[in-house]
Amino acid sequence: MSLQPVQAQWSLDTTSTSVLSVARGVLHAATSDNVQPLAIIACERFGNTIAMSQETCRKMEVAVLPTPKPATVQFLRGVVGYSPNDCATQLGKSLAGVQFLGLASALVNTMSPFNAGVALELMLKNSAADRTLLPTARQLKDLLASLEHRCIQARFMDFVIGWQKFLKDAGVPVPERCFRPAIPSTEGLNALVDAFRQLSRIGESTVLKATIKLGSSAAWVVAFAKWCLGIPPSIYLEDMTPILEQPGAQVVVIWCSRDDHVVGLFEVTMHHTVSGPMELLAGVERAYKGSNGMVSVENYVQYRLWNTGFVSGTALRALQEALPLAIQQVISLLRIGHADNLVATHQKNTYNNKPELRLIPFSDDYAILKMLHRFLGTEVMTELPALESGRLIGDCALVQTHLRFLEGQCHCCQCLRARCPHLEGFDSSHCLRRRFFVATSTIVADILALSLFQTPDSLLVRLWTPRHNGGFQKAVSNIISTGNSEYCDFTQIFHWALQIVGHDFDRREPRHWVMSCHFGQAVYPSMFETHRVSKRGYLALNWLPGRLRYMDETYNLVFAGMPPPPPPPPPPLPNTRSSLYPSRDVYAQGVSGPRNFLGDSRLTWSIIISADDLVASLEVRNKDDKASPPGIWRGGPASIFDNLGHALLLESCPHDPSSELQTVNQSCYFESPFCDFGYEDFSGGSDRAGVSSRAKRTKIAVVAVDGADDLRLFAFSHLRRRLTVIRGAACLQCCIDECRNANASIIVL
Repeated sequence: MSLQPVQAQWSLDTTSTSVLSVARGVLHAATSDNVQPLAIIACERFGNTIAMSQETCRKMEVAVLPTPKPATVQFLRGVVGYSPNDCATQLGKSLAGVQFLGLASALVNTMSPFNAGVALELMLKNSAADRTLLPTARQLKDLLASLEHRCIQARFMDFVIGWQKFLKDAGVPVPERCFRPAIPSTEGLNALVDAFRQLSRIGESTVLKATIKLGSSAAWVVAFAKWCLGIPPSIYLEDMTPILEQPGAQVVVIWCSRDDHVVGLFEVTMHHTVSGPMELLAGVERAYKGSNGMVSVENYVQYRLWNTGFVSGTALRALQEALPLAIQQVISLLRIGHADNLVATHQKNTYNNKPELRLIPFSDDYAILKMLHRFLGTEVMTELPALESGRLIGDCALVQTHLRFLEGQCHCCQCLRARCPHLEGFDSSHCLRRRFFVATSTIVADILALSLFQTPDSLLVRLWTPRHNGGFQKAVSNIISTGNSEYCDFTQIFHWALQIVGHDFDRREPRHWVMSCHFGQAVYPSMFETHRVSKRGYLALNWLPGRLRYMDETYNLVFAGMPPPPPPPPPPLPNTRSSLYPSRDVYAQGVSGPRNFLGDSRLTWSIIISADDLVASLEVRNKDDKASPPGIWRGGPASIFDNLGHALLLESCPHDPSSELQTVNQSCYFESPFCDFGYEDFSGGSDRAGVSSRAKRTKIAVVAVDGADDLRLFAFSHLRRRLTVIRGAACLQCCIDECRNANASIIVL
């Protein structure tokens, strides 16, 4: 057992006599993270009293303390990373600080910063030599919140989940569907830290060992004991049946089966050589407290399978057979938005043996199959199975076998009457067969959402994910149950994916979300940076480890601003030209080929600093850095994804993409990306392009942004769910033909 020598108490006497005694590094760290210097100093001194193994200290130095080079988020002109002068760096300069980081990593990985601050306040009070200079729980919360982004990288929750699985496999009666481990109460945490302090004290001591009797929090306590002392404790059931016997262990954990898993027993007893047992804590704790633990994707998968009952037997085999088919059904039948004519367009797109043209929000099959392999643990398939008309997952042989088993166990009205017509059962909402489809749809939603993240191998996900928005899961459930198309708003998919990584929206509608940073991970849509529209994965998400820093300040959220729309700008004078607003003669000319009348302009983001968050909006700047008027966009950045759900992409054709039309097409007219396609003037007047509104409704608008991916993206913030054809590497004539065939009215070059 490799432990650092610890002290019995800590004091601030030598550092609190004058403000001048506060070290420059502490002031820099406190200023960088906006915390109280007193909290940093007190916690560093408290680190001298903590038992922390050398293995954990090395993990802090390898995983938590290094400051990698920050990554730049181009579209925001900000960086994601860590400050070289933050609180973690300052604490890492001393052994006491490193030991405190070990404790902080265990706390912030499993509970909120405020609850961790309350527990830490009690620990400080019980170990301080002088209680006149103690940080408050709120000040400790601020310090722990600043450390959370780094300490998440220690992955303490992965150790907890590993021990939870070990206890279950070893025969400890962990209740089904309760794979999420409980956390000791504030008093329990204080008792554990104090007990480990006594066990690891260097010098003369009467302490022999510690016995811990507990219930639901066994996995957390065992992991914490290994984390602090270097070796796991011996583990026994209440009748002293050995689960794990560890020679030389000073801690014995006894799992008590009388725990009812609602109020859990937690007792810590110290054994001394001279006096009788001295009980440090005897009481009860509320079990299954909410956990903020971030774990690897693999451990999250184990939790999801355990929580939904797909652990082994017929349930697991049925899931392995059902998932590939269910995923293919969702990819093919889920519609983003409410454009009914998209379904009709999908039927028409079989002409001339052309493939389906609609955009698919989810990643390509390779990324989805990799994530599917993580959930099933089977060999990676080369492709998803083809859909067969009318075939559902309920038609699969193994699924039918498992459903028959569930029907025999179910006590709902329908299943019970199928066996015994004269009996009455529970409401059908308790049907085990129905729960199978709901659980399967939840896993399908998780797989598709996690596959949206770029390079998810090192992604950390939240162990317990609150499902505040189930629109995506409900759509998936209906698809795999009925085989019919379902509609789902893109924000519901984003919300589901962001909840998995612990990014919740408590204050604002997710439709305005641009970027968020929580638990040491910043997430934002990939398209905001790449500007490229492809057939698969337009809802892809980028993520970066670290914190979002803009203008030397840290922020957690970036939302799209909603400025009030000003009156439209006056049209330019005839025969005048501008990089932002070409003359009316330019747009009035007939369409003869691909054009870009804004060749010198570029898409930029305007950032406004609010009280707590950043507010972002789109704008276009010309070569003289002149910006488009504010408010010229109506829907904002989020409306881009809404409109892409109503678009068709013509990726290629047999012709030269840059070829001109044989004759000037008078049934089409050029349009600017600034045009608000949501409003039409039915008075018969003309717009600045000289095209009457009545004529517009019978003509095709060609948005002249040829070769400019960023301006194409800007145009999609204006389309107002209008059915649109996007030109990829196809010629303009084929785009016009496809536009007429699909009954669309807009082409985006």
